[in-house]
Amino acid sequence: IGVTDNFFEVGGDSLLALKTVYRISKENFTKKYSIQYLYTYKNIQNICNVLSTIKSSHIYPLNSSTKKDILFCLHPAYGISLAYKNIAQVLSEKCAVFAVDSPVFHGIFNEVATPDEIINFYADSIENHVSDTRSCTLLSWSIGSIYVHAIREELTKRNFLISRAIFLDPYIPNIPYEKNTFELNYELNKDVINFLHSHNIEINKDDIFDYLSKIFFVNEKIKSYVGDIIFQSGDIVVISDEYKINNNMHQKCNSEIYKLSQSSHEDIIHDERLEFLKKKLT
Repeated sequence: IGVTDNFFEVGGDSLLALKTVYRISKENFTKKYSIQYLYTYKNIQNICNVLSTIKSSHIYPLNSSTKKDILFCLHPAYGISLAYKNIAQVLSEKCAVFAVDSPVFHGIFNEVATPDEIINFYADSIENHVSDTRSCTLLSWSIGSIYVHAIREELTKRNFLISRAIFLDPYIPNIPYEKNTFELNYELNKDVINFLHSHNIEINKDDIFDYLSKIFFVNEKIKSYVGDIIFQSGDIVVISDEYKINNNMHQKCNSEIYKLSQSSHEDIIHDERLEFLKKKLT
């Protein structure tokens, strides 16, 4: 077996994948690696290349691109970033795409951490993933917008350059939302449970409410932390029909606004019309 052979084409399966990732993590006591690395990079050479740059377990690759530009995708309300997998594949020719999960989900912080502690941790993690020769873009969907804003503010204080920020159907302060927008519903529970099981973490449907409650509690902290205006000049904001946008806010910020008609909040992140992001990321 050579270093460029595909793990799954030479007999590897999900059980062997779990054992392999466990062995890698055991060899390096300071880091925990996600099985997602193996599913994404597939061979020894690619895995070795990426593991040499990995700094934090809550950030992991969503495509196998080796492009120098990096796109970080901030998690939505439930703390997990796999919703961006479709976008990651669309953009694989343009940039390396990384998921940024909630550190609360990965047990790095608990819900009593202060907003400053949490945002500084995100900023540290992202900064550690980007070398001097790379540029960095932040992408968010839904309530991930508040994290992009807060992280960008912190990185700017450190003189760390963010190329641009992209907001897909974002949470917008002072805009009324339907009462049950962030309700803990069955479909959300199922998605989270499936994700946890794919990472060999057993959890039942009762426990998931406790997990989501912690994540949502932190979300509310960050919402209060960021203030009223989250967009800046040059930002890309993509919206669906359901949002009532405060035009004065966007004119003041001079951000680029794109409206995708006949697209729901849930579907917008998978919309094939997001192909235009390829041009915006060049």
